[in-house]
Amino acid sequence: MMTAKVTNARTTPGVASSLKLLGIDIPELAFALPGQTVAISTGAPEWSAFLERPFAGWRCAHAVLGRALVRHLERACGPGAAANHHGHAVQAQSGLDALLAVQGLTCIGDTYRERLLRAGRATPYFIWPNVQPFKVPRLVDAVPDPAALAEIAQHGRLGEQRRCVADARASGSGMFGADPLRLYAFELRFVARRRAPEWWVIDLAAGDGRLHPPVDYHVIQRVEDRLYVPEQYVDLFVSRGWRV
Repeated sequence: MMTAKVTNARTTPGVASSLKLLGIDIPELAFALPGQTVAISTGAPEWSAFLERPFAGWRCAHAVLGRALVRHLERACGPGAAANHHGHAVQAQSGLDALLAVQGLTCIGDTYRERLLRAGRATPYFIWPNVQPFKVPRLVDAVPDPAALAEIAQHGRLGEQRRCVADARASGSGMFGADPLRLYAFELRFVARRRAPEWWVIDLAAGDGRLHPPVDYHVIQRVEDRLYVPEQYVDLFVSRGWRV
């Protein structure tokens, strides 16, 4: 089965630095600024200056991202955006370290992901077909029926992890607290790389049979309702009745 490249949770330095988890995303402690190759702390003054006006030096931003996505990102950025992101990154790392300190590596897997999601320390990053129930021997069999997806997404591990995020939001935990995360990690990455997002996206809650273009991910407001589909699989979805 093809495995899409995803962003993975960090681990405690010296304990399990190679630990990788599919399907979750956490704020970046450090990342390279545009045109740079070396990552620096997102708490650094350079990041603060960049995220105050992230499109100031990107002349083709509207052509690459579209006006609607640029407006969405401009609302998320501005003064304090870098400090907000870095603060949540530090809290996410602390939460992860605490889990490893107590459980070691025994909580790796779905339980590990669910604890981080329920605490509001991570966000889901569901990429088809790397999440249950889409892991089956043949890719063509993994494509969900458009009319059945909303029901499928309520059950199993996918449904449980979506509920973890809903619980975190309802309780005001972590990234959903008094100072909510303004810019998701994947957004910070593609803005810093001066690139458009790459994957098409399905609304797990809508049941409308639509594949939204990569730059329209933000029209699906709840992060736990987004199922990303790599470009190479779009034709396969269309052949099974999905609309682009």
